[in-house]
Amino acid sequence: MGFPARLLTLLKKLAQETQNNLGARKPPYIVFSSRQVSAVFKKLDGSLEEWRWPADTYQAAVKQGYFTREFIPDLLLPLYVTTINGYTQTCTLMMGICASQGTNCAQCADNINSYNTQLEQLKKQGVQYLSLSVKGTGNVTVMDFSPFVNGKIFEKVVQPLYSRRTSNEQFVKEMWNMVTQLTIYSTELQETPRYPLETLSEAGGDCEDTAILFASLLKAANANWKIRLVYMDSDNPTELKKVNHVMVYVDDRQGYTALIDTTQHTTMIPYTEVGGYYLDV
Repeated sequence: MGFPARLLTLLKKLAQETQNNLGARKPPYIVFSSRQVSAVFKKLDGSLEEWRWPADTYQAAVKQGYFTREFIPDLLLPLYVTTINGYTQTCTLMMGICASQGTNCAQCADNINSYNTQLEQLKKQGVQYLSLSVKGTGNVTVMDFSPFVNGKIFEKVVQPLYSRRTSNEQFVKEMWNMVTQLTIYSTELQETPRYPLETLSEAGGDCEDTAILFASLLKAANANWKIRLVYMDSDNPTELKKVNHVMVYVDDRQGYTALIDTTQHTTMIPYTEVGGYYLDV
């Protein structure tokens, strides 16, 4: 028995409406389709801009983010430290026995130094930290977000925009417009910085994620600008009493400088002066 004519008509109508809705998708949006990631947004002049990457490129960014943020510090590093501590204790005992017998156990000492060197190299592949001097509380430890800044992944899409800029300031505003249009600010209970393509494709992130993305877009222009991540106190912008926010500082070395907040959707430069920690990227 076939479908009732009325039901078949209703299904066709529903299918047509679905197709029309997909065709009428308006920016900003991010879409995964045909093994590609597409980001479409409206530029300051009202025209549309579409950026595309292979899905494999996005997946590689996710894997790299997981490896750096979670796998090394949460699993591999503790396991390695435990192994080294056990080996060091054994070697120390052996060196003590050798010393009591008047012999030199140089091999054990060399092995301990080698393992410690490998440990330091492993730490550099994972998340890194900075010790900042904060007024009234001494030093505080914060995560170093600079290794997450990656401009190369955006060079092919950003450099044409940079070459057509009317001014450096206009280009900076365009990149800020793109970040704030395609990303939603969210708060996190802990620091989990993401690589820029992760933040872009997930359409959201907290202050360090959007700052990393914005700094990456600026660096993609290869303009030899001075770009810095700024660790600051949003409650006391001119004085660093605690670290609770990250902004981006840009200096085009031609007279244009700006302190830019990537979590603001209406005001690009909310502060005229920020007394924070400026980290080159």
